[in-house]
Amino acid sequence: MNHISLLYYYGLLNALRNTGLDEKYSAEDILKLKKNVYRIVTGDGQDIKVSAIQKKTNKILNTLNVDLLRNI
Repeated sequence: MNHISLLYYYGLLNALRNTGLDEKYSAEDILKLKKNVYRIVTGDGQDIKVSAIQKKTNKILNTLNVDLLRNI
């Protein structure tokens, strides 16, 4: 599990560097912004939504090309 976590962490660092956001934000900052975002499955089980996201968080995630509705 630690190995997978490190892969995601360094992937996030590379994404920050590639988009130029590493001067403003650290990987820890992005993880803190993301911790209150949830995927919500509606009662019928066919629709997936994302909880309310602040504009700042949404802008950063869009810049990093993070798709919150992607099926894992």
